[in-house]
Amino acid sequence: MANDPDHLFRLHRSRLKAEANRRLRDAEASADAVQDTFVRYLSRLRDAERAPVENAPGFLRRILSNLVSNRQLRGPRGQVPVDEVELADGAPDGEAALLGAEARARLARLIAELPPRGRQVIYLHKFRGLSYAEIAQRLGISENTVMVHMSRSLAALRRRLREESDDGR
Repeated sequence: MANDPDHLFRLHRSRLKAEANRRLRDAEASADAVQDTFVRYLSRLRDAERAPVENAPGFLRRILSNLVSNRQLRGPRGQVPVDEVELADGAPDGEAALLGAEARARLARLIAELPPRGRQVIYLHKFRGLSYAEIAQRLGISENTVMVHMSRSLAALRRRLREESDDGR
């Protein structure tokens, strides 16, 4: 009963929505965030390989917090703005300009597929120009953890780009 999704939804929905609304200041986005929180919770419950959730209310709050942070980073439309996507790994401005709208849109889509924390780190570093130290402070994690997320995210992006190239996309 303690982890029953219906019971948890009835018990915690209004508190979660109030928290989301406090941070997002948008009733529709808040309702979406709460709904997405429960969808992710259900997904976690169905994943038999993962350990059971010990503290369901705390877990729900953590999911909501991550979702709200992601929505705040992505902005009102829910995506990284395509015109902000450029390869900042030392590529000269001329090369970045030649990527074209299609390639930037593809990269934005692949970034959106990254896990939430990796997406945050990529966005803050590559598109907002924050240092690892600034990202660590903003996200409340260590600088080493920022580096791990960056490394994993870049590896995932490279892998997905290779897969799509191999598929002829």
